[in-house]
Amino acid sequence: MMNDQFSLFLDSWLYDEDTGCLLCRCPGCGCRMILYRYLDHNPYHFCPYCGLALSEGSFQHNYEVVYV
Repeated sequence: MMNDQFSLFLDSWLYDEDTGCLLCRCPGCGCRMILYRYLDHNPYHFCPYCGLALSEGSFQHNYEVVYV
């Protein structure tokens, strides 16, 4: 799939857990956003703070660690 090939050239979101919530963290500026339990993927393709283009990275693994 072309989208997967394109993501090889992008930085990926980093993930943290804080107070029982999954957060995605931009590797460029370090800003974080909450990813709520009802999401099935990371919908953010760009950091809203610095504009860095990012791929989803290891969302599914981190989602299962925090919410399952």
